[in-house]
Amino acid sequence: MSEFLQLDLFGKTAPGVDGEDKSISIWISEVRKEFHGRLQEGESLDCPCCDSFCKVYKRKLNSSMAKYMIEIMKAFHKTGDWVHVPGLPIYSSESQRGDYSYLRHWGLLEQKPNDKNPEKKDSGVWRPTEKGVSFSMSWTTVPTHIYLYNNTLLRLSDEMIDIKTALGNKFDYSELMNEVIESVTKE
Repeated sequence: MSEFLQLDLFGKTAPGVDGEDKSISIWISEVRKEFHGRLQEGESLDCPCCDSFCKVYKRKLNSSMAKYMIEIMKAFHKTGDWVHVPGLPIYSSESQRGDYSYLRHWGLLEQKPNDKNPEKKDSGVWRPTEKGVSFSMSWTTVPTHIYLYNNTLLRLSDEMIDIKTALGNKFDYSELMNEVIESVTKE
C-alpha cells in the first residue's frame, strides 16, 4: 500500500486503509467538504494537499474605503470616464492604499481590464458601478462585511450600512460630496 493511501485527514482515513472500500474521489470530496466547512467556521488551516495557509477573511467596509468610493465617484462624475486611482490625491495621503480594490466585492466598483501590459497585475483604472453610484449618493445600503477566501467572495453579511455610517466621524459626507450633490439636484 502506498504512503498516500495511509493519509488520515480530519479523521477521514483514505480508502484501502482499515478495510475502507470507498473510492479515492469520494474520500477527497469528503475531506474538501470538511476543510471548507472548518474554514467557514473561522478556523485558519494549512491545506492538507499543498500546506498553504488558508483562512476566510472578514472585511468591513471601513471609513477609508468609503472615502475612496467618494473620491472615485467625484472623479468619475467630472469626466464620465474610467478613473486612474493612483493618480488621485487621496492615493498619496492614505495609508490603506489597496483598500479601495475590495469595493469590487460589494459590487461598488469595476476595474478596467489591463489590456496594455499583461505583465502588470492590474490597470489601476476603475469606475463606480450603478450600485456604487447609488451607494455614494447615499441612496442605498450595502452589507457591512464581506467574507473572502483566496480573494474570492464567499458571502456577504446580513447587516447593512450606508456610506455616511461607513465614513464614521473621520469625514463629513456633505463636505466630501457637496459638488456632486449640487450638480445632481440641478439636473
